[in-house]
This record gives sequence, structure tokens and C-alpha cells, in this order.
Amino acid sequence: MSKGRFTKGFSPSGEPRRLKRLGQVFLWSGAAISRIVDSLAPVGDEVVLEIGGGDGRLSERIAPLVRRLLVVEIDERFVELLRSKFEGVDNVTVIGGDILEETTLAAVRDAEPEGRMVVYGSLPYYATSPILRRVAARADDFSRAQLLVQREVARRAAASPGSKEYGLLTVMLQRRADVGLGPMIKRGAFRPVPKVDSQVLLLRPRAGVDGAVEERFERFAAALFEKRRKKLRNSVKSYLGGSLPVGLESLCLEAGISLDARPEELSPDSLFSLYLSVEKSRDGSA
Repeated sequence: MSKGRFTKGFSPSGEPRRLKRLGQVFLWSGAAISRIVDSLAPVGDEVVLEIGGGDGRLSERIAPLVRRLLVVEIDERFVELLRSKFEGVDNVTVIGGDILEETTLAAVRDAEPEGRMVVYGSLPYYATSPILRRVAARADDFSRAQLLVQREVARRAAASPGSKEYGLLTVMLQRRADVGLGPMIKRGAFRPVPKVDSQVLLLRPRAGVDGAVEERFERFAAALFEKRRKKLRNSVKSYLGGSLPVGLESLCLEAGISLDARPEELSPDSLFSLYLSVEKSRDGSA
């Protein structure tokens, strides 16, 4: 990196100084970047949204491969650097802002008003869960996503019922998206070196999901997972603040759900069926 204009916030060797409030670590390994680009497999007619462009090491690898690259960056140092780096590059747009803010998402959609985008991002730990939920919930905007997260988070997102990693995050994501795992990236590929390895998490948002219903279901699931080892019978009673509604046992039987099971033993779709059964019995329509 040249000295002068972009020295503030960077070390003499050119490495960016970490902003702890943003939980920043920077992907530094060329080999790791190549693995990520190969896994993303962008094609010429796609539009890619990159969350957190940093100094543009990955952005400059993606840009020649796609029709359009939109880079969202929250750190003003990098917004300036990216705009300078891609000045005159017609298919790259740099947007300064927080991807969790509606104004930033509106700016993204203004830049690309039609079609669904592919999402890539190396996510900071403090914002990982809300960003994952935001991407998974927007099937109209995003066709697929490849997000680099802490390996533990990736394993939780892709977990199966009954495993120790299975929990509320699993349920929320797998209800809204098809979830898979991509390459693992060792901690040594980052600067500064974090304490844990990372892994690529693959999401394909499901079309036709009713967001309002899912939000109500997520509150229900959160209540159940507060005491994940408790039997559903007791968890539902606690959630309702009293006894089980008349007819709930029969509805659960029809859905193949045992109220003697525990939340961690049911698939996301089975937990959703339980939620619908609870709501139906509460309405007295069971």
C-alpha cells in the first residue's frame, strides 16, 4: 500500500489497524482468498453484494468475474480506499454504511433495482447472527449467500436435531434457508490472528416464507430453547403461563410430535408444526 493518502489507520507494513469496536480481523492469505472465490463460483451475469470489503483484496478478485459488484463497508477508512481503488471501474459500486441498517439496504437496492443478488461477507462476531438472519429472511433480494463465520457458528447453523450444536440459531436459519458448509479457513489466514478457525456458511433463502409468521414462531422457539433439556409438555406450559390448551395433545399426535420429547430433539419444521398446533388449540379451533 502506498504511503501518503491512505496511511491513517494502517501500519507501516500496510496492514490495517484493527478497530476493536467493529470486531475486525482481515483475511490476509492469498491461498485462502482463492479458495473462497472458487467456492463462491461467481458467473458473468450475476450481481454480487460483498458485506465488508475491507481493503478490497477479495473485491478485486470478484469484480472481473461478475456483471456487477456492490461493496458495503462500515469503516470509513476503507470506504475511501475502496472508492479510490475502483475509481473508473464501471461494474463496482462502493456503499458506505451498516448492512443491518435499512437505509444501507435501500442504497443497495437503489444501486441494483432488479433481480436477486449473490451475497459474500466475512462477518464480525458481534454482528454474525443478525446478519445471517437478515440475509436468510430476504429471499426476494438474495438468491444465495456465502458467509465466512467462526467455525462454531457454522456448525451450529448446519447442525442436526439431537446434536450438541443444535439450537435456536439452527432453527431460525433452517426454517428460512437451505444451509450448507463450505471450506474451513484456518485462523492463520487472518490478521490479526483470531483465537478460532472460520468456515464458509452457505445459505439459499427459501422463497414464499411468511416473515411475520416466522418472527412469531421464533419467539415461541426461543422460549422453548431457554431450557432445552426440559420436556415440551412443560416448556409449552411455561410459554403459555398455565396449562396445556384443550385439544393440543390430539393435534400433536396427528403431527407426529410427542410432548415428552425435548426441543433439541425436533427438527425445525417439526417445531414449527408444534407452534401451529399450539396456536390452533389456543384459538379453540382444534
